[in-house]
Order: sequence, then structure tokens, then C-alpha cells
Amino acid sequence: MCLAFILYYPLIERFASLSVPQFDVINKALRTNFTKSDLFNGNFRGEMRHYDWTAVDIKEVQKSLRYGLHDTHCYLGNGVKNSIKAPISYPKIQEYKEVSSCISKELQNGGLRLDFSFLSYLCILVVYTFAIKN
Repeated sequence: MCLAFILYYPLIERFASLSVPQFDVINKALRTNFTKSDLFNGNFRGEMRHYDWTAVDIKEVQKSLRYGLHDTHCYLGNGVKNSIKAPISYPKIQEYKEVSSCISKELQNGGLRLDFSFLSYLCILVVYTFAIKN
């Protein structure tokens, strides 16, 4: 997500940008009770080293951490932190459905299909009728 931010705003001077899953997403995925103080105290890293990774389905953990809510942190060139206040998540991608470039003739005239030969005969009849009267 930060990559899109970097590519969209090329003139903003940045030092770094990152996004991290929210703690409740991490705790739910790993079945733990980590807090922000665990991160600041260095306990989080140690706990992750000694975590029993066989107790969870790794693919489910990856999916939860990838698609769950993230906090975004961007640091400007002068070191000032500029965070986006709202949590972000993985974009919901919809399958592209190609629109036909051909417009249906039935849609143009209210669903009625007129045959070209019918129109030709109608024009000939109008011209013939007009010629007989004159």
C-alpha cells in the first residue's frame, strides 16, 4: 500500500514508509495477547523467535496478516513521522468484465429488430406511391 503512495506522490520527499498489521490482527492470527508495550520492550521479537509455529496454519496466518487491517507509517525526509490516521487494508479487486464495443441494434430501437430488406421495400413503396400521384 505504501508503494502506491510513493509512486502516486513522486514530489513529496520521503525517507521511509511502511505498513504493519494491527495488534488485534496479529493476536487473532497467532492466538496470542501481545501489546504495544511488548513491541517497545523488545519482548515481541523474543516471543516470535520462540513461538511454536507448528501450532498454527502458516498459510492462514499469512492470509490474515496480508489482508487484515494495517497501520501505515510514512517518514518524511527530515525524519518527521506522517501517519495516515485511518487503518488501511488490502484492496478488494474485482474481476474485469470486458464491455462489448459493438452496440446492439436491438437496444438502439427499443428492442425491435428491423430487417434491412423490409426498410428497402418500404422506401421503394413510398417512392412508387409518390411517383404514381404525380
